[in-house]
Amino acid sequence: MVMVDVVADAAARELERRLNEKDFIYELTGRNAGRMKRFFAHSVGGPLQVDDEEEAESEFLDSVLRTMREEIRLQRIQRLRQDMALAETTSYEALMAARERFDLLKKLIGSMLDNAQQLPDGRRVFLSRDGSYAIDESGERLSQDEMSQVEWRTDGPKAEDYQAVLDGLEAAQQDIDQIEEFREDLASAQERVSSGEPLSAAELDDIGDLLKHMPENPNASTMTRDTSQQQASGHDYEPPLSDSSNSLRNP
Repeated sequence: MVMVDVVADAAARELERRLNEKDFIYELTGRNAGRMKRFFAHSVGGPLQVDDEEEAESEFLDSVLRTMREEIRLQRIQRLRQDMALAETTSYEALMAARERFDLLKKLIGSMLDNAQQLPDGRRVFLSRDGSYAIDESGERLSQDEMSQVEWRTDGPKAEDYQAVLDGLEAAQQDIDQIEEFREDLASAQERVSSGEPLSAAELDDIGDLLKHMPENPNASTMTRDTSQQQASGHDYEPPLSDSSNSLRNP
């Protein structure tokens, strides 16, 4: 608010400089300018004294400052309305993109689970490319004893790929939760602004801070990043077209 006061003070001084000096002086000295008094209407009855002149000038400048501060506040509210409308559209698109990404990753995990191998207890398991470790469907590493219980196929989905998709699914869910929370806060802010009740400077600041956390462009999605990384490393997973008799017994 300090900057607003500085700007308002500078504008008030400029406005004062541009006033009609002739009318101003006439009213202070009690002379008739032939027009309705605009500044010191209460001065009827004779010229103002020095103290009265200073008080009237102070009141006038205070009135100018109040008017300018109110205009600045209303302009700020209008900008916030526009920014909130944009945030409503952008956050909705981001939410739809995050949900779509979540659904696609969920389907990919289902496909990988269908082609995974199993432990005797029914858990689906995935071997790393170098055969040094394996994980189960929840991402937990297997012990050496558990690994020795599986006839590992060479064409099964790999632990690295499954873990990347699992992480992407978790990130997509976090995105959904964060966007939904943002939209709830945005709806509350829109309702507050639309209520018509006066908004304090602190409330306007809070709304401005909320809009700074608008969801990012949905094109920069977790799935896009993960897919690009897998393709760049040549580690795309595709379910086998047919069963293979090739197997690898873990030592």
